[in-house]
Amino acid sequence: MNALKLTILGLAAARLTRLVVDDEITQPARDNLQARSEQEEYPSWRWTVLDKLDTAVNCHACTSVWAGGGVLAAEQLGPVGRFLVRALALSQSALLVKAVIDRIDR
Repeated sequence: MNALKLTILGLAAARLTRLVVDDEITQPARDNLQARSEQEEYPSWRWTVLDKLDTAVNCHACTSVWAGGGVLAAEQLGPVGRFLVRALALSQSALLVKAVIDRIDR
């Protein structure tokens, strides 16, 4: 794997992780999962699964492992998967550029 491809995959995994853990667009899903994991009417095995999933989607390190696997799998899906991976990588690149500009402007 060359350096450019590794960079693209890394940026895509970082963006997917941020999308799941931090972005406002996925907040309702995280809130719903948290509310469900706090209900005690579920059987103990289901509560444990929901609780672990709730923890995972609120943890960058946890989510990044799954995001990395998802990005690698998407890369193998042909043109559509490669398009999605590159779109995620470009989005993360734009966010990094914005962070640099914001820091310079301070």
